Amino acid sequence: MAPARAVDRLAVHLSHHRRGQALVPVFGQSVPILEDPEASPEKGTGAVMCCTFGDAADVAWWYKHDLPLRVAIGTDGRMTEPAGEYAGMTVSEARGAVLKTLEESGHVRARTRITQSVRVHERDDTPVEYIVTRQWFIRVLEAREDLLARGEEIAWHPPQMKARYREWVENLGWDWCISRQRYYGVPFPVWYCDACGEPVVADSRDLPVDPTTSEPPRPCPCGAAGFTPERDVMDTWATSSMTPQTVAGWLTEPALYHRLFPLTVHPQSHEIIRTWAFYSIVKSHYQFGSVPWRNILISGWGRAPEGAAKISKSRGGGPLSPVDMLSRYSADAVRYWAASAGPGKDSVISEEKIAAGAKLVTKLWNVAGFSSRFLDGYVPGAEPTSLSAADRWILLRLRQVVTEATRAFECYDYAAAKNVTETFFWRDVSGNYLEMAKKRLYDDGHDRHEAARYTLQRVVLTTLKLFAPVLPFVTEAIYRELFADVGGPMSIHSSRWPEEHEEPVDDRLDEEVGKVLLDVAGAIRRYKSERGLSLGASLDRLQVEATDDRVVKALRSGLDDLASVTRAAIVEIVPRVEGLDVLEVGDGVGVGVS
Repeated sequence: MAPARAVDRLAVHLSHHRRGQALVPVFGQSVPILEDPEASPEKGTGAVMCCTFGDAADVAWWYKHDLPLRVAIGTDGRMTEPAGEYAGMTVSEARGAVLKTLEESGHVRARTRITQSVRVHERDDTPVEYIVTRQWFIRVLEAREDLLARGEEIAWHPPQMKARYREWVENLGWDWCISRQRYYGVPFPVWYCDACGEPVVADSRDLPVDPTTSEPPRPCPCGAAGFTPERDVMDTWATSSMTPQTVAGWLTEPALYHRLFPLTVHPQSHEIIRTWAFYSIVKSHYQFGSVPWRNILISGWGRAPEGAAKISKSRGGGPLSPVDMLSRYSADAVRYWAASAGPGKDSVISEEKIAAGAKLVTKLWNVAGFSSRFLDGYVPGAEPTSLSAADRWILLRLRQVVTEATRAFECYDYAAAKNVTETFFWRDVSGNYLEMAKKRLYDDGHDRHEAARYTLQRVVLTTLKLFAPVLPFVTEAIYRELFADVGGPMSIHSSRWPEEHEEPVDDRLDEEVGKVLLDVAGAIRRYKSERGLSLGASLDRLQVEATDDRVVKALRSGLDDLASVTRAAIVEIVPRVEGLDVLEVGDGVGVGVS
């Protein structure tokens, strides 16, 4: 209700052709009627009352029309002297009192309930009121084009998030206000002369300085001795926008700073592109003539399951509070859910997905427990020459996964890296290779056993490293249990990222033979399932039909692996299956079983 504030003018559309003065009810002051294209003739009466200040439009009109300033609300949230008989009331109380006065004076013709968009405090939904105070600003409007150009110098992940930055910069309406009236924060090291008002700034060598507890470093040029300290503190973005410079050692380690700045990457959420990202770019542009980082990684929100509400400390997460999920499952399980949505994407919190993360953590522990029997104190040497077909296949898959996961991480797509690693672990490692290698792992004392140990060590260690960015706790615990005491770094997070080995390989043959192994194992599982047999049920004989000499030669090194995964007493490679139940596997591969 505008009369609760100080009214300065009445605006009408140009088409109304109205001039002159209008009398404000209740207060009785005369205000000018001004034409303005933003006043809509189709909305309400077609006239807009302007006061200082009800909203941002009032501020814009105040500047545009050079209106007088009447401050009717004080810093304590109560009406001031210009409010007349309503002085001392809260804004809410004054609204009610003004309405009562208007009704008693006969100015109210009708009352209708309407819905308005009201700006409120982000934490407790208290309506926000505009008051007039002196503030500190950094000019940004005059640098708009430069700041847009800086945005183009940065690689945005995902790329579409750059549009949010551009839209914000293009539509800036005000310079950046960096001062706040709070009880805590970084103070402005400034004093004001009581005589002339001239500011005196602390020397940089004396920083940090709190002017409310320190004296100015020099007298005012006017000769006066009395000073009033600046009591405002800096907005959080005025200081956090210096994060890149601070972590790079700007003032403390110049050599390190020149090596690191601009930083490689800055991670943050999408709702603070207009604040943290923008203000960091502003500071770096003005102070150093550069961008603060070369890449910016934008994450999404975790949302509550019942709707679009953002999960936060103040709002919680509804029935699936992240704190509850942490206590019921684990930090790694919750991180698994959080990493399931790619950069820039919001994700509804899901107990089902968190439970899937917990299941993955348990499986990693199980694989670690199994592997510890064979890897305790094991230090691998050069790659054995006696690798089996299954060994060569899983090492091929490992190289492929390292390449895919590395490429995903280099593009800051942690969700894709997690997915490719998880598929490899469940399907290829625990679902197939471990079952194939068990017989050789338990049967020690020969080259085939050493080949299996070598392969197991490579696969488990590398898989842990690929999972480490997403599941840092379980991977660290397993690493310390199995690998830290055999010459590696004490932490998996300080170890080298896996690299592709350059030993001579025949990827095409290994992939072809690996497919045969998987097809045969899958066919036997279906065979047993259809007959109501357990997967551990023994078979008398298994024949694999193959005629390609290269494939036959490679498969012969995998007979133990096929025997292990199928529980067959005898495994043979034959040109044609005869006298056995024939299973069609596909791609010309036949399997006979009895």
